Amino acid sequence: MGGHARQKGSVLVVVLVFVAVFSALAVGYLAAANGSLRSARLYVDSRRAHMAAEAGLDVVREALPRVSLKGAVTTEDQLAAIATSLNAQYRDTLFGGHPAVVDEDQHAVIVPAVTLSMPEGVTSIALCVQAGVNNTFAVQSVGAASDCAQSVGLSFSIEEDTLILANFGVASRSRIGMTGNASIEGVNDGKEGSVLSATYSYEEAVSLTGNIDVSGDVSVVNPEGCVSMVGNADIGGDVRIGVEDPEFPTVDASPFEIYATSIVDSTTPTGGNRYFENIRIRAGTNPTFSGNTTIRGVVYVESPNKVHFSGNLNFIGVIVCEPPEDEDLDLDNHSLKFTGNTSTNGVESLPAGAQFDGLRDLGGAFILAQGYSLQFTGNFSTINGTMAASEFKFTGNAGGTICGSLLCYDDTNFTMTGNSHLLFDHRNLKTNPPGLVFPVKLVCVGGSYVE
Repeated sequence: MGGHARQKGSVLVVVLVFVAVFSALAVGYLAAANGSLRSARLYVDSRRAHMAAEAGLDVVREALPRVSLKGAVTTEDQLAAIATSLNAQYRDTLFGGHPAVVDEDQHAVIVPAVTLSMPEGVTSIALCVQAGVNNTFAVQSVGAASDCAQSVGLSFSIEEDTLILANFGVASRSRIGMTGNASIEGVNDGKEGSVLSATYSYEEAVSLTGNIDVSGDVSVVNPEGCVSMVGNADIGGDVRIGVEDPEFPTVDASPFEIYATSIVDSTTPTGGNRYFENIRIRAGTNPTFSGNTTIRGVVYVESPNKVHFSGNLNFIGVIVCEPPEDEDLDLDNHSLKFTGNTSTNGVESLPAGAQFDGLRDLGGAFILAQGYSLQFTGNFSTINGTMAASEFKFTGNAGGTICGSLLCYDDTNFTMTGNSHLLFDHRNLKTNPPGLVFPVKLVCVGGSYVE
């Protein structure tokens, strides 16, 4: 009987040992499971934090290129412009009524924390735009979820916005009207013959009537605007309505004015066979250059003036017009007319001579005439440079190749009638020609992404 009791005791010991072993295993498994669960939660929170940080970068990718830096020369002014723009875009929505502020000590714009409530939990985004050297800005976006935080960053630089020349053959603040057999075409690519109308005065922003050919896109800024097509009008690209309104460059004639040293006034003969170099046409002269006219260098036109080239014009150089004093347009008394045959080359083709030294380096524009009406009725072979004016009229058989773009600055008229034709060659386009001061914007630097 004693042996039987000892046997029961041994079984109990074995059972207790197994219970202890399985309990230890259960505790181990539970600890491992808890550890795995914590790791899983940390991974999920880490991914949520990373996605929040990426969302912050998405915001600045869209917001910073919209910042207007016009007149913002110093770093302080640029940071203030960034803060102002961010607040205008997001203060009452994404920022929850709290403003982005400039931290002068850090030379940075601090964006108020953005909290996002999701089914998985709450995440937050902290953004900082810090000024660097050489007009650069570093953006840091920190996403947080529970106890996890992830940081990502990008760099932006201030660059000139010259896309208006690269993207369009014609960019006009006016209605664009083409009738008859008028055409706008690209030489190397149909897109070189793209046109833009930024008028809000006419719902019919672009009117194409007749056997019209536009090889590129037709873009309209006004979201309520439209393109009218009557007859056999053909558009080679797309029709785009409600596109972003581009900022036009500012015309600055000052780089060229110093070269205009020879005076042309009412006493100067301008008919017959004439040769001119670096001339300044006095206000109110209203000259007509008839016959065979040869011009080299700068033609600086004081305002007001009506300048008429009615004969055969052989021109190497640039025409610039003094801005009219009156802000109200007076195109009847401010005009440039080309009614004969015109042959041109840019300033880079000027001959040797001290009078042209320095001027040869200022190529890229042919006519800078904001406040003036520009009218062509005659032919031109090739115009080497961009033309800027407040009105454009091409009639009859006017036309030729333009190695540049046309910028119409006012809500007036851009018209082509008859057999007028424009061929745009952007192969060697100078996108920032002297005499045009382009707006600047913040551009994301490729390859600058960091984690």
